[in-house]
Amino acid sequence: MAVDDVTEASTELNEQGFFAAGLALHGPGGHDLLRLQLLDSEDIELDEIVCDSPFAEGLRRRVLEDKARVGA
Repeated sequence: MAVDDVTEASTELNEQGFFAAGLALHGPGGHDLLRLQLLDSEDIELDEIVCDSPFAEGLRRRVLEDKARVGA
């Protein structure tokens, strides 16, 4: 969904337990896309995810930091 106030939308979704899961720069239609995630299982070893590049590892770290910030 396209929104004018990303901060307000993100805050509202954070209150429901959603956290950052990635960012696709210049997605379809030329817009940046923020992907939010809501875990539906606690049986996932999030700290054991294997990343194949420094960028992927950095993104994994930032996503887990945002998950912790949200309290999800």
